[in-house]
Amino acid sequence: MNQPQPVVAELVQSLGYQAITPDSVNWLRASQPWNIAVHQSPLAVVTAGTADEVRAVLAIARHHGVSVTTQLTGHGANHRLDGMIVLRPSGFDELTIDVEARTARIGAGVRWGEVAAALDGTGLVAAFGSNPSVGVVGYLLAGGVSLFSRATGLGAWALRAVELISADGVAHRITDGELMWALRGAGGSFGIVTAVEIDLFPAADVYGGKLLFGLDEAGDVLDAVLSNGADADSALNMSVNLTQVPKRDDIAPMLQGVRLVSIDVFGFDSESEHMRTLDAIRGDIHPIVDDALGHLAVSGVHQVVNEPTKPSASGDFSRLATVDRAMIDQLVELFESADGQVLRNVQVRLLGGRLAEEPGVSAIAGPLTDPHLVLGVGPAVPGDERVDRAYARLGEIVEVEGKPRTVASFLTRGQDYRDAYDDEAISKWFAVRDEFNPDALIRSNRDPQR
Repeated sequence: MNQPQPVVAELVQSLGYQAITPDSVNWLRASQPWNIAVHQSPLAVVTAGTADEVRAVLAIARHHGVSVTTQLTGHGANHRLDGMIVLRPSGFDELTIDVEARTARIGAGVRWGEVAAALDGTGLVAAFGSNPSVGVVGYLLAGGVSLFSRATGLGAWALRAVELISADGVAHRITDGELMWALRGAGGSFGIVTAVEIDLFPAADVYGGKLLFGLDEAGDVLDAVLSNGADADSALNMSVNLTQVPKRDDIAPMLQGVRLVSIDVFGFDSESEHMRTLDAIRGDIHPIVDDALGHLAVSGVHQVVNEPTKPSASGDFSRLATVDRAMIDQLVELFESADGQVLRNVQVRLLGGRLAEEPGVSAIAGPLTDPHLVLGVGPAVPGDERVDRAYARLGEIVEVEGKPRTVASFLTRGQDYRDAYDDEAISKWFAVRDEFNPDALIRSNRDPQR
């Protein structure tokens, strides 16, 4: 057994079993992020659930001149953790819903699936994403495009307060000012967040589901959604997916492994108006499955989306864009090609609505003026050159004027906040970080470099 580095030995001495090191029997599991295609090599992984435990980690890190990063799940992990301490705030598990005030207080160890379940029966929804296993805090601090974003705006805009422990060990409750501006969309570097308070949104009747079409209808389906969805009510949220249905016991045998087109639909309260939009879309295009729309509990939304919740090896692509029929046809051609077989899903998500408006709060994550977000995801297969070719082709197809841009919560390996925000915002972000975390003791995996 190798002699542990002094910083590692001190973490073990101070925090005992909560400090997991390369010599620990469970090291591989503890250091592995949700995306198992990313192999991390931090100095140690420390679980924490109290402010004193966080302070102990920060003090040891400062004494030894190493950095700390927070990572609850690692959905957005990359390779930048060598020589760092990973702090997993899983013990901060508070979750309180105030129905009357329409707010929630959420600890840094809570995931969105828990929040959605707690909202069942309350008549309220949160601006949560599509995967229930994603951590609430990391999602919000990176902007967060919700399944309800056309009505709610970005998840970061719902932040009312952020409680964090700064690099000097001092606890803060942030509700406004330049630090709150940075926390709303680029917030992983200013302290170890222990809890947030967010706005909730009234939704007396939540409904949604999937309409399924044959892959040969893909161009017409995408075209119909884009033309009818542009002016749809903001409480109606839609995305079109070129998707390969997984082979699982909970899926009808006739659909397992099939590549098809789905329209994912979620909305609340204005059902009759939304159905007119959907009727116009499917008027001349006959779905394979047309009876999957229904009224849902809030937690049922994640069940409909049905994204993988177990760790997996994946690659991804995202870009804000304006999608037209020519681009649609090229996306379908790629999805049907030999290289495209490695893509599990290509999605065109409709934006607009509240997302295109000023947020009403001070935030680095401003309005999204692009009408669409194009996403691609597939398994990361080592040595399979089709993967690189497929993502390269996606980049060629989803062409934009100027520098390509995405939403911070979808940044992937090799990208940082410069790929989500303009130079003026990045300059201001550096000024805020220099004031509140001048030594960069705390870092996120999306931080830009000067």
